[in-house]
Amino acid sequence: MMHTEYESLRRTNVYFFDLDGCVYHGTRLDPDAKLLIEQLQRMGREVYFLTNNSRDRAREIGVKLSGMGLPVAAERIIAATDYVCTHVLETYGSVSVKVAGSPGLEEAFRVEGIRLLPLHSEETAQLIVIGRDTGFSYRKLESIAEDARNGAALLSVNPDASHPGENHRSIPETGALVASVEYMLGYKIDYFGKPAPYLFHYGIRLCGYQSEQCVMIGDNLYTDIQGAAKVGMKTVWLRTQHQPFDSDRTEAIKPDYTMNSMKQLRTIVLRA
Repeated sequence: MMHTEYESLRRTNVYFFDLDGCVYHGTRLDPDAKLLIEQLQRMGREVYFLTNNSRDRAREIGVKLSGMGLPVAAERIIAATDYVCTHVLETYGSVSVKVAGSPGLEEAFRVEGIRLLPLHSEETAQLIVIGRDTGFSYRKLESIAEDARNGAALLSVNPDASHPGENHRSIPETGALVASVEYMLGYKIDYFGKPAPYLFHYGIRLCGYQSEQCVMIGDNLYTDIQGAAKVGMKTVWLRTQHQPFDSDRTEAIKPDYTMNSMKQLRTIVLRA
């Protein structure tokens, strides 16, 4: 690709970064991501972070990033943990909710004033929201299935089977847990996060630009790139080692730019 073909990327108004496997790997911040983000901010470009994280709220993610040496305001982080609550209010209205997930996910619902029932309550919820739950158990699976059979709607915070950790470890994600519920009930469960359009739309609304003025930078071809392209954003795919490759699925997904590393992206965007 000729250097002139990168001009559209360099002139982009808003840069959205995925987090897990992109900006950081477990507890390790990518040094090239840090340099790129800091320079973009100095250049006056808008930088946001858009993540399917279903355990931590934006405030907690901001603390994590700051601890790694990259101070980020919580307002710049569009996390599925927070915005799934907005989506529930806009889509389902004022409903009673049970959460199979982290304390942070439960807190997000309480802050929004949504009626939250204990997961094992005998009262059937109108909606059950499933996030990445490191304490997921046989009893929780049983409770979710029972409420579903009694009429509760189900929503997964994201469809991810896993996310990348340090040393190329694969960390089980929400979708892996949801699969057990789907198999038991015999039908697919709706999801909120990427590649669904909702999280991208919230990010675009927050930054105040049009979708074509934004670029999504992510390592997951199926969630980050496919989802962003469908809402009209430019896309940069970081092709990394942990990314599964399925030629049948990837044929129709065409990133605007493909990079082999964050260092390559930094070099091209900053002409470094």
